[in-house]
This record gives sequence, C-alpha cells and structure tokens, in this order.
Amino acid sequence: MREALHNLEPEEQQIVQNLAQKINLEDPIAIMQYGSAIQNKIAQISDSVLQSVRTNQMSRADKSLSDLVMEIKSFVAIVTKERKGLLGKPDNSKRRTEKILANYPKVEANINKIQTELEAHQRQLIKDIHKLNLLYDKNQVYFKELTMFIIAGEERFAKFCNQEVAVQRQKVESTGDEPETQKLNNMLQLANRFEKKLHDLKLSRTVSMQMAPQIRLLQNNDGILLEKIQSSIVSSIPLWKNQMILAIGSANSHVALATQNQVVDVAKCNNSLITTINEVLQLHERGRQDRTQAETELLVLKSKGEAI
Repeated sequence: MREALHNLEPEEQQIVQNLAQKINLEDPIAIMQYGSAIQNKIAQISDSVLQSVRTNQMSRADKSLSDLVMEIKSFVAIVTKERKGLLGKPDNSKRRTEKILANYPKVEANINKIQTELEAHQRQLIKDIHKLNLLYDKNQVYFKELTMFIIAGEERFAKFCNQEVAVQRQKVESTGDEPETQKLNNMLQLANRFEKKLHDLKLSRTVSMQMAPQIRLLQNNDGILLEKIQSSIVSSIPLWKNQMILAIGSANSHVALATQNQVVDVAKCNNSLITTINEVLQLHERGRQDRTQAETELLVLKSKGEAI
C-alpha cells in the first residue's frame, strides 16, 4: 500500500516532490544507493544504543551498596543487641557506648565512600540519559526522512510503471521490434530492483520505529534510578549522619546513650538507611533485567537491519 503524500506538511511535500524528480530508474547503482545514507544512520543509532546498554555501569555500585548494608546491619546489632559478660551479666550502658563509639568511624567511612561512588554513578547516569535523549531525537528525524524517501520512491515508481513502462509496452505491442522488447525487459528489471529497494527502506523504517520505545524504556529506567540516588545523597545519608552525630554527641557528653529510647532511635535511623539502599539495589536489578531484555530485542532489530 502506497504512503499518503497528503499526510505530510507542505514543506515536506515539496521535499518529496524534489526527491521524486531526482530518482533515476535507468541507473542500477543509483537505485541501490537510494536512501542508503539514512539506512546507515539508523544502523549507527542501533549500534550506539546497544553500546549504551552494554557499557552501563549499573552493576558497579551493587557490591559496594550490598557491603554497606551488611556493615550498617552489624552496627545496628551492636546498638540493639544485649551481650552477656563473663559472669553472665548484660553489658552496661558504658560498655555499649564504647562499642558504638569504636565502630561508628568505620561505618561512617564506608558511607562516605559509597556516597562518593553514588555521586560518580549519578554523573554517569546523567550523561547516559542525555545521550539516549539525543539518540531518540535523531532516530525520530531519520524516521521522518526515511518516510519521505519512501513516499518519493513510491510516487516515482508509480509514474514509471503507469507512464514510461506503459508507453514502452505499447511500442512493443504495436511494432514487435526486438530492440524495443529488450528495452522493455530492462525497464521491468530496473522496476523490480527499485521495488525491492523500497521494501528494504520500509524494513529500515520498521527497525527505527521499534527502536524508539526501547530507547525511552532505557532512559526512563535511568531516570528513576537517578532520582533514587539523588534522594539518597541529599536526604537519607545526611539524615543518617545527623542522627549519628547527635547520638555520639550524647555519648561523649556522658548522656545516657544506652537508654531504650535512644537505642531505638539509632536503630531506626540505621534501618531507614538500609531500606533506602535496598530500594536502590532493587531498582538496579530491575534496570539490569530491562536492559538485558532490551539488548536481546535490539540485537534482533540489528539483525533485521543488517539483513536488508
């Protein structure tokens, strides 16, 4: 089914008419190269998106985040667990305070380290989102350009078959001349080649169309993860540090840190940070699964494009 020229904007219709006038259906090389530059650009976008999927650094922060969860959990255990002494008596508040003071610097150092890694990951995600957005915009432009090449090709093909080939066929039927017959056969062969080329252009356009939602999916997943990391950096981690500073300050002032309320507050603060980190890890895993699926689908699209 032919594409609808009237669906285009007036400027685009003029472009299509100019393209159609320049199509040379007497040159096999010109037929082969028709629209190939746009096809190559779409193939390059496909390669770029695949490269973005494969080089994504989402997994690099996973181990550090998991290690941090274990570290904080051990710290929570020190804060909340009532250990027995040599005589079977519970640790007193002073001993528990000493343990908290001794273990806090290590946990704080690890959190500072992971915050630095998250900030680096955040910067990379911003770059990835920007790159994917550019690829999406380019893909949309090439999709439109390819559509205009297809419409121009179909307009020229219809004119060639309905007018030039029809006139040549009448000559053959009226004269039966062998050179005229051979010329008709040549024209029909070139018409078949160009029809095949139009089919290839439509396949490339299908690849472009199917690639667009894949790009948006990857971009959306990166955006969700970016927001969660941003929340961790500007809210969860500073809140944890603030609560710990208050708790340690109380301990250094010989305030009863080991009273039940303060122990609960410290534990809640740590558990809140653990929950936030686990949410980031879950987003990582979901993003990894989506990227694996996207890579599989993009490879299928890439194979279709290479087969054209």
